[in-house]
Amino acid sequence: MAKEAVESIPIWTFTLLTLLIAVVSLFLLSLFVDKTDLLNIPLRDWTAIGAQALFSAALFTVFLLYGLPTTTVVAASVTTSVASAVVLVLSAVFLKERMRIKSLISVFLAVVSVIVLRCRAKEAVQAITPFQACFS
Repeated sequence: MAKEAVESIPIWTFTLLTLLIAVVSLFLLSLFVDKTDLLNIPLRDWTAIGAQALFSAALFTVFLLYGLPTTTVVAASVTTSVASAVVLVLSAVFLKERMRIKSLISVFLAVVSVIVLRCRAKEAVQAITPFQACFS
């Protein structure tokens, strides 16, 4: 579905539309459910929120959509599944955040899923046994 969307809508427009939908829905949610007073949030915090939105959601989406037409389904799924694990490890290294057992389990599962997907893709392409695909 994403490949068809990228082919019919420009990438930056698609990214802008997804972010606008998120902003509007979260704004309405904050007004009616959370009752956050958005006018009392300092400008410095809004700058930090904007920078986080730009570098996490917007650029990730843009890079993913630019790379999508040039990759396979297996490579795209590996990239998206490992991205959160990489962020988790980098936050532990650079921001000195503590890694909890659930975090370690999620990183381990991401690595295992990459190995399984890589082996299955290699097995399908080369018509070899699962053991040969993983250990050759």
